[in-house]
Amino acid sequence: MTATFSGSNATLNETAGTSLSITGSSDSIVFSGSGGFVNLISGTNDDLWLSGGQLTFTSNAANLLLIGSSDQVNAGAGGQINLSGSADNLTIGSAGYVGILGGTNDTVVMSGGTLNALSSVSNILLAGSNDLCGIGVDDGININGSGDLLSMGNGDYVGVLAGNNDIVDLSGGNLNALTAVTNLVPQWVK
Repeated sequence: MTATFSGSNATLNETAGTSLSITGSSDSIVFSGSGGFVNLISGTNDDLWLSGGQLTFTSNAANLLLIGSSDQVNAGAGGQINLSGSADNLTIGSAGYVGILGGTNDTVVMSGGTLNALSSVSNILLAGSNDLCGIGVDDGININGSGDLLSMGNGDYVGVLAGNNDIVDLSGGNLNALTAVTNLVPQWVK
């Protein structure tokens, strides 16, 4: 059974395994233990503490902060999320936004979106095409897609697994591309 909450500026403390649908803004939702399902129907500026759970939200939900690890996230077109945690798997609709504030081993699947990561975030996998990426200092990212534009910080690592027509701006870092990659344009910044 799924509980429904509608309201703003509330703090919800939920037990592991709870299923919850939410409408509202500036809410804090905290799951104790591992597991849980959240369907964020609409709202902005919600904070969610969830590990080993599932989150679904639409473009009507924006500026969401997810804190936790090993979560499965599915968002509609234009969905916006900031993430702090590791081993999360995100599937974001077109024109979405993902901000990675910290963590390792996150996977982001989206096309035509924007990915930004702060410094010292490692082992990100971005799958999709025509994405814009801004990556901080000493980060690591692998991309699998075409037409991506990456702006990398000093000391970053970029692995291009597949695709063509990607552009990578890199300063003092490492760029590796597999043989199936075509029309890769590295731009070394001095």
